[in-house]
Amino acid sequence: MSQRLKIPLPDRCVLYQALFWVSDSVRPISDTHFLSLPEPAVLGPTDEDKRSLLLALMSGRLKAKGIFWGDEDHQNHELEDKTCDLSPVFWEQGDVDWQESSLQLPDPSWVASVLDEPVATINWNLITVRTSELMEVFPDPLEPAQGITDTARTRSEQTITPAPTTKKRGRPPTYDWTAFFVEIIVRADLDGLPDSMAELERSMADWCEQTWGTQPGDSTIREKISPIYNHLRKARK
Repeated sequence: MSQRLKIPLPDRCVLYQALFWVSDSVRPISDTHFLSLPEPAVLGPTDEDKRSLLLALMSGRLKAKGIFWGDEDHQNHELEDKTCDLSPVFWEQGDVDWQESSLQLPDPSWVASVLDEPVATINWNLITVRTSELMEVFPDPLEPAQGITDTARTRSEQTITPAPTTKKRGRPPTYDWTAFFVEIIVRADLDGLPDSMAELERSMADWCEQTWGTQPGDSTIREKISPIYNHLRKARK
C-alpha cells in the first residue's frame, strides 16, 4: 500500500498551487520549490475547479493577500509594492490569471474614488492564501477524519453524512509526484545530482519502492526526470 510522504505544509501558498489542491489534491509545498518545478503530472484544473475556488474567494470563506501595483500614472505610491488583503469584492470585478497567481481590475473606478485620484489599472501579483484555510474549505479526500485546524476537526467529527456537492473533484494521483520532486531537490541541495540521468532513475526507482511500496514504470520515471537533465542551463555545462 502506497504511503504519502508527510512534507511540512507551508503557511501560505500561491493561488496556482491552491488551484491544484482543489483540482487534484496536490499538497502545497514552498512556493520557491513549486515555481521551479514542472507542473504536477495530474489531470489538471478544470473550469469547475476554478469556479469553486473563485466562489470561495468571493464569499470570503477563503482570504487572500497579494502585492498591490497601480499604473504608471498612479501618484500615490504608499500602497505600491505592498502586500495587502484582497477584499472579496475584488474577485467579483477582477480578471484572474491563475497561472500567474494575479488579479487585474479592468474598471477600478471605485478604487480610484477610495484613493481620491485617477487610477487606470490595478493589479495584485503573487497572490497567496493561507494553507490551513484552503484545506479547511476544501478538505483532503484521502484524510476525511483528520482536520488541518481545530475548526476543521470539529466539523469532521460532527458530520455523519457529507453534504451533497455539485463539484466533481479530480481523481487523486496514483503517486505523490510532489514528494518525488522534493526528494530530488533535497538531494541536489545536499549532495548534488548524478552526472548520469540513468543513475538518478535507478536511485529514484529504489526510493519509490521504499517510500510507496511500489514503483512506476521506468519510462514514467524517465519522463519525470528528463526535463532536469535536458534543461538549457545544464546542457550548456
